[in-house]
This record gives sequence, structure tokens and C-alpha cells, in this order.
Amino acid sequence: GYTTTLNDYATRLLRMKLGRVAYIGHAEPNGTDDIAKGPIKVCMIGDSYTHGSYRVCQPFRDMMLSTKNGGKGFQNAGAGYLSFAWHSQNSDGSARLPNSSVDNYELDMDIDIANVAKFDLTAGGGHGPDASHIESNTNGATFDIEVKGTPLDSFKLMYVTQTGGGDFTYSVNGGAAVTISTDAAESVSTVNINLSAQTSVPYNITVTCDTNVILLGGVGDKDVTDNDLSGFQLHKCGKSGATGGVFAATDLWKHSFAELDSDATFIMFGTNEMANNFSP
Repeated sequence: GYTTTLNDYATRLLRMKLGRVAYIGHAEPNGTDDIAKGPIKVCMIGDSYTHGSYRVCQPFRDMMLSTKNGGKGFQNAGAGYLSFAWHSQNSDGSARLPNSSVDNYELDMDIDIANVAKFDLTAGGGHGPDASHIESNTNGATFDIEVKGTPLDSFKLMYVTQTGGGDFTYSVNGGAAVTISTDAAESVSTVNINLSAQTSVPYNITVTCDTNVILLGGVGDKDVTDNDLSGFQLHKCGKSGATGGVFAATDLWKHSFAELDSDATFIMFGTNEMANNFSP
């Protein structure tokens, strides 16, 4: 397996800098003169070193939420971006290497083999912030968004409207289905799903599509409640094997990235460019 060691001094320094961003750049949680504001949102974009949570993203998030190495940690503001795409398919047709959230023990996606074939995959050069998206090709294409380790307060689901786009529905834990139309001029759109009534885990958000529905992913948010600590949220937008040119390849990419509302973004490329002798 892989291990990643983050320099303690560098981590403490970055935590201090992000704390200042959280204090300066955000509204106070309850409207009073609190010490901490937030949450601070960080996005990591890159190749397999970003795609694989264990290499950089998960250790970094764990360190930001930890109280070790001096000072107070941040509080958990949710597992961040969850892509609905995957890297490729296995020989049996199942999804391989999903572009999951930074912590799939909190927030994950489950799609069975029968439904993988009902979506066309664009892995690289796509509309989502991880340069990927899926589009349904069959009525009844479905998957579950699984909220596992920590209850969320809301989930912002991101999709693309297009002329002739189909409808999709979502339902929370088997509740009433809500229908969303994607038939409109081309744009990145969102729907905020209120999860405040779901106080225990696990539970599912089930998404069911007609044909011609383009889906990107979504952001799971957890409310900041401790006024002495800023919230922290990390968006993992890696694509294994990618080069920098794979991202921002469509006009909609910048709009989906903007929906992450990132305060600081780390862009990590170079390995695959060197391996393939790409010019700078």
C-alpha cells in the first residue's frame, strides 16, 4: 500500500493561513462576533495522486480536522464533492475506480452492474469539476447516494440542462420522489436536497433518470455548530491518468467548478505530462 507523510510544520502553517481565510472571508455562523467564521472550503484538482484519497487528500483532511500538532483543528463541514462518474469499467461491466468523495466512509455512491450500462460515461474532458460526467441512455437508470458515517444537513446535486433533456427524480430514504426537469438551455444547474430530518446514518438518496439526463455529482454539507472552530470541507476532484489539458475542456467546466465555492484550490499535475513527454 501507499503511505503519505505530511510535514508537521507545513501543516501547522497551512492551518493557520486557512484559519485566517475563514475568519476574513465568510459570514459568522450565528450573526454574533464569533472568534471563528467559516467554513473554509478547499479543492484539490489533479491526476491519480488526487484521485486516490489515501495519497494526499485524506491525510490532509484528517490533519486539518485533527487537534494534534498544535492549536485547534477545524470542525467537519461535510465530506465535500462526490462525483457520480467513475474512471472506467471492469470486465464484468461494473464501475471501476469511482471518483468518490474524499471520505467514502461518510459519503459514497452505489451503482449496481445492471445500472452501470444505463449511463454513458465521460471520464476526462467532461463537464464536472473532476472533468467527468454521466448521461443516462435508458429510462429507469438509477443509483444511490449513500450517507454513511456522519449525517448531513443538505446535499447540493449538480446536473446539466440541455434542450431535450429528460427528467430525473430523487427521494430520501424511500420518501416521496421529487421530479426535476433538465429540458432547458445548456447550463450547470443545482438542486439543494434538505436532509435535516435525517438524524441517523446510514441513509440513501435515490436518483432515477429518464433518458438524456446529464449528471455531474454533488456536495454534502454539514452545518458548522461550534463557534470556537471554523468548519473545513475538502473537495477531491482527481482523475487518474489525467493531464492538465483534460480539465477545463468544456465551457461548462468552469461553472461546475464555481459551484464548489472553493476558497483555496491546489492544482497538482506533471507526472503524466512527463511520462508522455508533453511540452509545457
